[in-house]
Amino acid sequence: MKLLSKLVFSTLLMIGGQATITNVSLADESIKNDQSSETNYIQYDLETQTQTIISIGDETELGEEKFSSPEVVGTGEMEKVDLNSIGASDKTPIDPLTGQPLEEKITPFVIIGEDDRRQVANTSIMPYRALTYIEFANLLNTWTCSGGVIGIDLVVTNAHCVDRTVFSSTVVPGINNNQWAYGHYRVTHILYPQEYRETQSSDYDYAILRVAPDSEGRHIGNRAGILSWSEAGSITENTLLKTYGYPGDKISENRSISMWGMTGRSDSFTHPNLVFYNMDTYFGQSGSPVLNSTNTMIAVHNAGYKIGNRDINGGPKIRRHFTNLFNQMNQ
Repeated sequence: MKLLSKLVFSTLLMIGGQATITNVSLADESIKNDQSSETNYIQYDLETQTQTIISIGDETELGEEKFSSPEVVGTGEMEKVDLNSIGASDKTPIDPLTGQPLEEKITPFVIIGEDDRRQVANTSIMPYRALTYIEFANLLNTWTCSGGVIGIDLVVTNAHCVDRTVFSSTVVPGINNNQWAYGHYRVTHILYPQEYRETQSSDYDYAILRVAPDSEGRHIGNRAGILSWSEAGSITENTLLKTYGYPGDKISENRSISMWGMTGRSDSFTHPNLVFYNMDTYFGQSGSPVLNSTNTMIAVHNAGYKIGNRDINGGPKIRRHFTNLFNQMNQ
């Protein structure tokens, strides 16, 4: 793991889905992304169950200028989805961050104070229709994460959701009340930074999934819509943010897969590659896009953190590494 100026990780623990950081001092905001070097990515082909390493460099020619991608509303209609036909109910549910079996009891590791999350009543409008419920499975286990549609066949989530053996995965955009969604889509390829596998660093905790068209040949981005997203750069304290996804505690409480989230503010603690905020999240919401006031994705939620004696949530910012991977996959 590359050490950042003035940033000391003396302890990084993953406990029950919460990252605990101690002895952290403010990072030097003058640190820039190394835009000239290549990044190695793990390419996981689910159809052949093979993994290869690919290297991707920066071909944007943007320098310090931020790359951005526009929103696409989508044209498809919602339909009823039979989750029993795509689920894996015979497997043991696990926490994607720790790989440990989920307990029946609800322990709000990453709820900050009172729970201020609210259910999204209408997922047929942007940006909600482009937010996704994702189920993964292997021989013994199943686990869920959240994500967002960022290309005609591309979905973003966390690297920790995919950094293990995955036999199959299904993406369901805009699902609400356990039934209505913009179809369901089979994941064919997964790409995420090799640096994440080697270091487990939150800086690299992002992944992009490629999905196949549905049974009628419709593409997820054309049908559900595509989120706008942008490289984040510096995010000042108290910036308005929001994040929505599919937290497991609400699914268990209500016996229904529905979208939950909230609006909040960025924290005073700053980091060149991560953003921290006071929005409540829970298991299953890993991979939820973090949106700004214009509903543009600027980060990906990945965990709850303890910084000193404070509980806070956060995730990796959208940076040039992410853009380069997107451009490679979007060719």
